[in-house]
Amino acid sequence: MVALMLGIIILAAGRGTRMHSAIPKVMHKVAGKPMLHHVLDVTSTLKPAQTIVVASNDLLSYVGQQNADYIIQENPQGTGHAVQCALQHLKPHITDVIILCGDTPLITQKSLHTLQRSTADVCVLSMTLKGPDLLKPYGRLVLKDEIVTRIVEMKDATDNEKTLPYANAGIYKVSVKTLQKTLPLLTNNNNSTEYYLTDIIALAHEQNNSASYLKGETDEFFGVNSKVDLSCAEHIMQDRLRVHHMNSGATLIDPKTVFFSMDTKVESDVIIHPFVTFGDTVTLKSGSIIYQGCHLEHATVHKGAKVGPFAHLRGDVELYEKAEVGNFVEIKKSTINKGAKIKHLSYIGDATIGVKANVGAGVITCNYNGFTKSQTIIGDGAFVGSNSSLIAPVTIHNNSIVGAGSTITQDVAENDLVFTRSTQTIKPKGAIKFKAKYNK
Repeated sequence: MVALMLGIIILAAGRGTRMHSAIPKVMHKVAGKPMLHHVLDVTSTLKPAQTIVVASNDLLSYVGQQNADYIIQENPQGTGHAVQCALQHLKPHITDVIILCGDTPLITQKSLHTLQRSTADVCVLSMTLKGPDLLKPYGRLVLKDEIVTRIVEMKDATDNEKTLPYANAGIYKVSVKTLQKTLPLLTNNNNSTEYYLTDIIALAHEQNNSASYLKGETDEFFGVNSKVDLSCAEHIMQDRLRVHHMNSGATLIDPKTVFFSMDTKVESDVIIHPFVTFGDTVTLKSGSIIYQGCHLEHATVHKGAKVGPFAHLRGDVELYEKAEVGNFVEIKKSTINKGAKIKHLSYIGDATIGVKANVGAGVITCNYNGFTKSQTIIGDGAFVGSNSSLIAPVTIHNNSIVGAGSTITQDVAENDLVFTRSTQTIKPKGAIKFKAKYNK
């Protein structure tokens, strides 16, 4: 028996005109990741011998060439034509291919692995439609004795065919031999004047090839064709991610208001309060707490650390054990060491904050001079008083104190106390004289 060698063909050359965007449709993001990357990642779990992406010229400028062969579909003429283009580039030892679209970011490993195990010459993933869903414009599977005899597109369906309950999910496993025999026979004699890939089902049936179907969940076959569809896909994916993280031990106080990226890592016993958004590359260690209204990206929050409410962490932030970042604090590209506190109204950029250091309300690290960015270092146990400006590059050494309202331009030695306030001037009864000037 010849060993089966699997190939993947991803159809991604569609113009996506209903997106009304200069960005290729499949590069729009769901949970922080382009739709095409969702499809590439999930199909990679099948360990294919080759993956081909049928692309447009516009798409090539957005993607790297790794992990797939990108070919151009010149003058697109439908899904059948796209697969014809891909077949010319398929490696000769591949015996079967799975074909799917690049705008289906919700497809799951489970369904694809089930499809991979099919032994039919053609196998179609399908979804069951009920009630109002019967009005949706999906192609319908026409069955005879539980065998798929053809797929009819809604544009070409009769009134009776439009009521058929099994809809085409647009995902197929087909033997290469079947494709080689059926693709040359496709015609564009339909209402769209396109070459439909779905027509290979009827052709395969006529040639006595086996044709079967598998049922799946409707949500995972959702195709994105507009910004409204994109928001629906985001909604479904976010619900999946919320359930995943809660089932893994995280506490979400109000799950519907928390938004994850695909690569967000959340350990058990993390608590996330309402209205929190996670961008790319965030890790929350066990016991950390994220309070209301925070936005985190490119950040790691270690055990027992606290963030927020209303804090913003971005650009490679490391928040170590029991460190605290409070109300209206922005931290960018900084390391906040164990037990350090930055509790109110501060900007900390390009900085290292030492163990158990305390940064007062309104402190700013002035890290940018209009041309270059420089480092601020605040040592272990140091205290920086409220409304101080630290002009980088500058180091506040261990256990030193900066008085409130200071502007620090030079390093502060260990255990020193420094402040830069001007002398306070007092004019007795001056307020009365000042008001009298304007109240004449």
